Amino acid sequence: MTIRRLYFLFFALALIFMALLIFFNEKQEEVQHKLVASEQNRFSSAGLAYQLKQSSDQLTIMARLYVVTGKPEYLSNFEEILGIRDGKLPRPTDYSTTYWDQKLGKLKMKGDYGAPISFYAGLKSLNLTVPEASFLETAKQRSDTLVNLEKQAFNARIGIFKDSAGNYTIHGKPDPTLAINILCGEEYLHAKAEIMQPIQQFMNNLDKRIENQASQLAKEYDLWVNAELVLAAVSAVAVLLLLLKTFEAVVSPTLQLVDQAKKLEKGDYTSRNQIKVNNEIGTLAKVFNITAVAICSEVQRLKDAQNILTRHAEELGKLTVELEQAKEIAEVANEYKSRFLANMSHEIRTPMNAIIGLAYLLRQTKLTERQSDYLRKLETSGKSLLAIINDILDYSKVEAGKLQLENIDFRLDELLHNLATVLSVNTSEKDVEILFSIDKDVPSQLNGDPLRLQQVLMNLAGNAIKFTQKGEIVLSVKLQEKKDDKIELQFSVSDTGIGMTEEQIGHVFEAFSQADTSTTRRFGGTGLGLAISRKLVSLMGGEMTVQSTLGKGSIFKFNALLSVAKEPAVIAKVSVTDLPIEMRILIIDDNETAREVVSAIAASLGWIVTSAASGAEAINLAKNSLTSKNGFYQIILADWRIPDMDGIKIIDTIKQMSKNDNSPVGILLTSHSVDALANVEKANEILDGFLTKPLTASDLLDTVVSATRQRRQPHKELPKVKFDESKQLENKLSNVSLLLVEDNLVNQEVGVEILQAAGARVEIACNGKEALDKLEANGTKYDAVLMDLQMPIMDGYEATRRIKALAKFKDLPIIAMTADVLPADRERAFNSGMVDFIGKPFELSQLFATLHKWVSPKSETKAETKIVETVDKPVDKTPAKTGSNSLPEHIGELNVSEAIARFNDKDIYLIIARRFLETEGATVDNIEAAIAKNDYQEACRYAHSLKGIASYIGAPNLARTAADLEDAFVRSEFGSLPQLIAPVKTLLAQVMENLTELVNL
Repeated sequence: MTIRRLYFLFFALALIFMALLIFFNEKQEEVQHKLVASEQNRFSSAGLAYQLKQSSDQLTIMARLYVVTGKPEYLSNFEEILGIRDGKLPRPTDYSTTYWDQKLGKLKMKGDYGAPISFYAGLKSLNLTVPEASFLETAKQRSDTLVNLEKQAFNARIGIFKDSAGNYTIHGKPDPTLAINILCGEEYLHAKAEIMQPIQQFMNNLDKRIENQASQLAKEYDLWVNAELVLAAVSAVAVLLLLLKTFEAVVSPTLQLVDQAKKLEKGDYTSRNQIKVNNEIGTLAKVFNITAVAICSEVQRLKDAQNILTRHAEELGKLTVELEQAKEIAEVANEYKSRFLANMSHEIRTPMNAIIGLAYLLRQTKLTERQSDYLRKLETSGKSLLAIINDILDYSKVEAGKLQLENIDFRLDELLHNLATVLSVNTSEKDVEILFSIDKDVPSQLNGDPLRLQQVLMNLAGNAIKFTQKGEIVLSVKLQEKKDDKIELQFSVSDTGIGMTEEQIGHVFEAFSQADTSTTRRFGGTGLGLAISRKLVSLMGGEMTVQSTLGKGSIFKFNALLSVAKEPAVIAKVSVTDLPIEMRILIIDDNETAREVVSAIAASLGWIVTSAASGAEAINLAKNSLTSKNGFYQIILADWRIPDMDGIKIIDTIKQMSKNDNSPVGILLTSHSVDALANVEKANEILDGFLTKPLTASDLLDTVVSATRQRRQPHKELPKVKFDESKQLENKLSNVSLLLVEDNLVNQEVGVEILQAAGARVEIACNGKEALDKLEANGTKYDAVLMDLQMPIMDGYEATRRIKALAKFKDLPIIAMTADVLPADRERAFNSGMVDFIGKPFELSQLFATLHKWVSPKSETKAETKIVETVDKPVDKTPAKTGSNSLPEHIGELNVSEAIARFNDKDIYLIIARRFLETEGATVDNIEAAIAKNDYQEACRYAHSLKGIASYIGAPNLARTAADLEDAFVRSEFGSLPQLIAPVKTLLAQVMENLTELVNL
């Protein structure tokens, strides 16, 4: 018999036995269910009989109580008992044997009722025999007879008697004695005793019937149990026979195969089995013998191969050891390289900051033309060296995989505006135009890493400027794909520069590789920019490519995966409600690409665009528009340098064509520095505004709206263009009203001195609660709020949320000004409702650039700048005594020159230094006191405050150790506090000593 048939028989018998076993078990369960049903019927039937007897007894009790006392509640109870029994009243849910005893005892009842059920309805629901039902019906009839006697007693109690016809019509005097005699008389007692006789007969018949049923069911149950036992015996015999057959056909030959396998395992490849069964095992045994022969020959071949592999393994082991050693050496070298880069960059950046800062201070003094030239070259060289150091650090981070991208909300137009500001300076001495071409489908609000994106674009555009002496550079942004809030943008930078050969293209993205490899090094650079940019693009989920033709230019393209940001509550710089819905604009530019790009930007704003390639063409178009049904142009946007006529003259000529009260707004478009317009005659009189290439839609809209608003206020003199704004820092915030929210006295001093020097009106709040109170009291007078984040009572986040919750402050710019500069801190600040971010310690250029995005200087008035201070004592604004006009660059832990460069004023720095001596000496004591009270949040705030102030006064080591202490509080690493407090205490004492020496010079 084959194994397949053997197992088929086994499973068939198993299924049959299983089916029979299930059938027998079901029969046993059926008998058990019948037994249970029989007992349930006995219980229900006996319960009905008991209820009949109990109701009769309760009726007797209530009847006797009524005839004795005459209280109506007993009569009411009697009627309710009778109504419940006869199914005329609903049955209470708690209707138990003690129900009426509890009610007579005036206990609180539930008051819930079920459906009414009569005695006869309950009788029908039971599976009773005819005699059994007859007994209960007889008992019920006798109980009803007893009820009639009880009702006679009730009538006697109230004086109603039978007449000669047997009807109760005679009304007489109540006879309680008669009523009592009826209920206690022999007739009543005999009638009550007769009720129990049929009930007892019912119970006897019921018990006998139930016992007979139980006996029959028990015999049936035993029958099925015995059948199950027989089935088990038959199953056991069948299984035994199958096991014997299985042993003969399967187990025995399998054991022989196992013995042969063990011999083969031990190396006896001559062993053969003698299995003769005619099934699958027999076939397997034959194949096994054939395989053994093949293995025997193969083993010999493998032994020969093993000897060869052994020799190779020994050689590979030696090579592996050498590789591990080389890897360790390389890792150590890489670690030393990273440390060297970090240390050297830090050591170089420190004096470089001093050089740049001192150069800035020197530029504020009177210099000869030659000195100014030397100074400009010094600043340019310093900034170039700083850029090289930053490139080396970025490349080191990328190589080590430690460079991570941020994910924060940003505006693309602001990023491009900042980029344009830098690029326009770099092209001021070249005949090169830079243009931005932004697809209209590109969202303006994005989420990603704007700093790294700008770094890539700056590198590509900077290279294009470097290698292009004449022509144009176009930065394009196109929408490639959008899915939900995820988008893929394609950025490209094209130029008309020197281009590259195929060989140069192949190496252009390699580190330290340059297009200009000649010894003359005409273009310069480290050769790291493109390598870093390509790595950054890869982190953004994209890839950078290049197309180039030698002598014609290059196109660099890359894709970036970004997200669409939720629209933040951003304050609009201008209002466009006064502009016509469809503005007619004439654009004049001889450069075809520039003309198309600027026309596309204007069209994206919904304006009607006409363009011209020359001054003559523009003037003809203007003449024709005078008689056109569409009317004259409302905006003239002309490039400055046009071959046949410069842009200023074109604008002046077209303005002369129109009536004086309806002349168009004239805006000059230039690729050169605005300073070059300073010497142009009547430029301020002719022009209503100017724009520097490259421009964005936001730049164009802001300029047009501002110019239009000024044109509609003829009684005011139009503001003149400040061509040398760097020399007028004192007017940067003229008459701007600011609320500075800061808890630290030194930081208050810093903010007040710098902002007041810039012409601002400043009020101070020491915490978020005080700021909220000031705003609610008179908030409309503030143009913006500078908000610290970590403060007692109410922090900056909560204060901003509460301020923005008030409708009248929804457009008030709140700008974070804090030493918390991590990406998470920025994101949390923006999520709370702040519109911008200034990190401490700040550079003046950063402070003013950020404020100018949200507020504008106002025309000067005779009102004095008012500063409301909330400090505990007046501040001595008198500068400390100094032996000369100059201070030492360093004193101990103090980098004096760097700190002064930050404030741009030696006297302000000395005032801040004196305030530090007055307020910060007890900071470590305050931290230790807060720790003793387990107030780690307060201790963290002290450390945070010290970190920011130390940076202001030029104590970087103290700022760093205070930052480490703050991080320990944030991470709840309280065990390390003693080791971190010690250096803070030492450095703070040293700084206090150095500051004392400084102010007493």
